[in-house]
Amino acid sequence: MDTAIASELLDTIVDAQRSLAVLRCDDAQRLLDLLRRHAIRTGQSLYAWNEETGLRSLRDAQVSVPSSLRFADALRQIIQSAHFGIYFFAEHPQIFDAATISLLRQVTRLNGDHVRRVVLMGAHTELPAGIEAFEFSRSAAKPARPRLRDGRWVRA
Repeated sequence: MDTAIASELLDTIVDAQRSLAVLRCDDAQRLLDLLRRHAIRTGQSLYAWNEETGLRSLRDAQVSVPSSLRFADALRQIIQSAHFGIYFFAEHPQIFDAATISLLRQVTRLNGDHVRRVVLMGAHTELPAGIEAFEFSRSAAKPARPRLRDGRWVRA
């Protein structure tokens, strides 16, 4: 079931008309763990960023993107990259400075043969005015298992 959730999530992101996405979720770490398992199984180019390690491959945690410790530096690396990839930011600034806003605008204009998607994760992610993104929500929770109650199967 986890594979189906991860596949559907990634299909939604790749099929989006915008290269910047806002994923509204209440448990970003659980979704990242699910995506990590999926990346290991499928070999897809999925990356996650955090303040301590910068951008790292979800498939191979030992592989990090050089010069990506700061949020703005990670965005620059993505913009300059010519490789397919989906980049998840569960930790990101709540307030964006002028330089970061400029980088986010550049991210929204990414296109071409190499699909690159930047996904800002969190329940309360707010983008600056003028930055348009594909917005959607997901939960990492597994669907309730059916239980037998009064002779009928119900989902509780």
